[in-house]
Amino acid sequence: MLPRDPDPFPNTIPLKVAVTSNMLDDVRVHLETVGEQKAVLDHVVEQVARLDAMSREAQATMRSLQTERELAERIERSIQSLRARTATPEQKRMA
Repeated sequence: MLPRDPDPFPNTIPLKVAVTSNMLDDVRVHLETVGEQKAVLDHVVEQVARLDAMSREAQATMRSLQTERELAERIERSIQSLRARTATPEQKRMA
C-alpha cells in the first residue's frame, strides 16, 4: 500500500480557511441584523398592543356615551310629554 496524502491539494488549505472565516463573518453580520430587526418588531408589536387597548377603551367610551345619549333623549321626551299633559289651555294655545 502507498501512503496516502491527507490533502491532495495542500496549497488550498489557506483558501478554505479564508472562505470559512468569511462565511462566519457573514453569519455574524446576519445574526446582528436579525437581532436588530427583532428589536424593531418587538417595538412594533408593543405599539400595536397599546393601540389595540386604546381602541377598545375608545369603543367602550363610545358605547357609554351612546347609552347616556339615549337616556337623555328619553328624559327629554318624558319632560315634553309631562308638559303637554299638564299644560293649561292658555299655554297650549301659545305653544
